[in-house]
Amino acid sequence: MGLRPRDVAEWPDMRQGILNMGARAFAGRRPGGAVIHYWAAPDVAPLHLAYILGHEVGHVSGKQLRSRRNTWREELRADEYGAAAYLALKHVLSWAKKAGAA
Repeated sequence: MGLRPRDVAEWPDMRQGILNMGARAFAGRRPGGAVIHYWAAPDVAPLHLAYILGHEVGHVSGKQLRSRRNTWREELRADEYGAAAYLALKHVLSWAKKAGAA
């Protein structure tokens, strides 16, 4: 896992990167449906977590663009779901703050 397809990162470096980000998620499919696995630090920003989870929802929703040629297209497609989740939660939190609920 690195900048180039054949890059490999050692587990201690990967672990530290995950801890630094405050959250990590990945999606997969199992018989009967999709599953999203995630970890989040107790102090992770809610908007950051919403983006990460939305991104993973994007991977298991709609038509995937998985192929060597479309790997980055698939990531960009999933990013749109992450952005939608981020913006939706941002709106809800803003509304709740104005209403005195948060």
